Amino acid sequence: MEPLSQTSIVAVQDSSQVAVARRAATEFAKIAGLDEQRISAVNIVVVELANNLLQHAGGGNLYLRYLEPVGALEIASVDHGKGMHNIERCLEDGFSTASTPGLGLGAVRRFALRFSGYSLPGRSTVIAARLAERKAAPDFSVISTAIQGETLSGDGWSVSEDGRAFLVVDGLGHGMFAADAAKAAISIFQKYQNSSPQVILEMAHAALRSTRGAAAAVARVNPGTSTLDFAGIGNISCVLMGPERSQSLVSHNGTLGHQMRRVQQFQYPCQPSDLLLMQSDGLTTQSRLGIPPSLLLQSPSVVAPLLFSEQVRGRDDATILVTRLA
Repeated sequence: MEPLSQTSIVAVQDSSQVAVARRAATEFAKIAGLDEQRISAVNIVVVELANNLLQHAGGGNLYLRYLEPVGALEIASVDHGKGMHNIERCLEDGFSTASTPGLGLGAVRRFALRFSGYSLPGRSTVIAARLAERKAAPDFSVISTAIQGETLSGDGWSVSEDGRAFLVVDGLGHGMFAADAAKAAISIFQKYQNSSPQVILEMAHAALRSTRGAAAAVARVNPGTSTLDFAGIGNISCVLMGPERSQSLVSHNGTLGHQMRRVQQFQYPCQPSDLLLMQSDGLTTQSRLGIPPSLLLQSPSVVAPLLFSEQVRGRDDATILVTRLA
């Protein structure tokens, strides 16, 4: 995958790493095409989030990602400290920081086009800010990273131009050759994005024969009928989640480009409030602490980094795509 489609995760454990985070965010913002005024806003947001992590959580991680289909630059802080019992109180100027010029999380909210905060005291806290956006739909977020030591991830993802179809792909292994397989699958998805998930995977199977091969899953939302069409080959875990239900979506064994008996497409009922979670096997299939009902009401910009932080295995490329169905 191209670096811009991957997530940059910056550990913030001491004050020297605040400058590291700021430089990483500035570079990300420039690559994403932001102007000087918005780059300045990105710098302020990163510094405030980083200092908040140090002062109130003893450290944590910053997640920087660019969501090309909607032209969005997102920054999220994640920690596993004591948490916030009253997020609104923490957003008051001067409350969440003692010394930074931006006056804490209140400044982050002012600079953000979209702002979300969520805390499970004693477990995880996420603050997410979207600082640029070309269009608002679909409502989705992605965390996608390479295994430590690799520059390119063998995982990949894509979203159709109409915002109704989603792909997550995991090239076999990791590194450059796995990334080549993922890019080939993404190319097919983008070329045939208006086709059914079954057709897309059948076309990808033929296109990936010269590569290492990949696991992949495609979901397409049918808003007029409140249904979702789905097909998957290999170990991409996909789940539809609502306030009162959790529906695992069925994939078949195989490897695109190498060994696949057939593609079978399934249709599932869904509601506009449902979340669709699609993730590679670089993450565990479920949170060891469970998913609280309150999390399902949050923005995908919060859900994706929180679940990623709790479920990442750390020994493979890892991707999670979260979208609110519409």
